[in-house]
Amino acid sequence: MRWSAESRRWRYGDPGARSRGPPNTVTSVEAQSRFGELIDRSQREPVEVTRHGRTVAYVVSGHDMQVLADVTKRREAAARWYAQYRSQLEAPSASDLSDEDVNRLVHELR
Repeated sequence: MRWSAESRRWRYGDPGARSRGPPNTVTSVEAQSRFGELIDRSQREPVEVTRHGRTVAYVVSGHDMQVLADVTKRREAAARWYAQYRSQLEAPSASDLSDEDVNRLVHELR
């Protein structure tokens, strides 16, 4: 199968095509008409899909999506750990201290 010059430019990007934006951006019409090429291109780099000049979607490879999912899971786990850590660090409020606790703390500071 031979690719036309226009198809090669769309598939691999055309540095001379300034009107279309960066090589990794396609319009929704281009994405619909060249879906197979869009999938192939997304294996090399994420592809931004725009409609009326606004970003509406990104097409990424399965590997990139898995990496994003893993990062999200690690971030959520880190947030849970940090919340638990902060709750352990919180000092008891003064209203929770008995007179004996206050006296002990004062004597420890002397």
